[in-house]
Amino acid sequence: MSDYLAAASQSCDPKQPKRWLKTQQNRLKKGAIKKVLQALEANREAHNLPDELAPVRCALRYLSKRRDQINYPRALANDLPIGSGIIESGNRHVLQARLKRAGTAWLKENAHNLAQLRVLRSNDRWDEYWLAQKAA
Repeated sequence: MSDYLAAASQSCDPKQPKRWLKTQQNRLKKGAIKKVLQALEANREAHNLPDELAPVRCALRYLSKRRDQINYPRALANDLPIGSGIIESGNRHVLQARLKRAGTAWLKENAHNLAQLRVLRSNDRWDEYWLAQKAA
């Protein structure tokens, strides 16, 4: 989300883009997504510009489509991460390290199954899973 807002900040406040970005991030943390959308809407580019030249329009579209998914106050109150960095890092260090070894090739289903097993192991549910498999 911040990547979209950062790209849009250059158009929305060319003199102080970092300040504009921080304001929008704080608004999201407080649950004021409507204000963020209004700030973007006020600076939306013309419809005839291609997306690569319209970062404000792209940010507006991205946030608008995910409006119901963005509840940062609830996530923060429950000590949940609001960024994707943790997930992306885990994906890179855990899954990609295993799946992208030299000379390997994976069927989509098998890669998915491997990912599920890694989650079980990471959450100390390995034995529980195998006991359930044995019982089945």
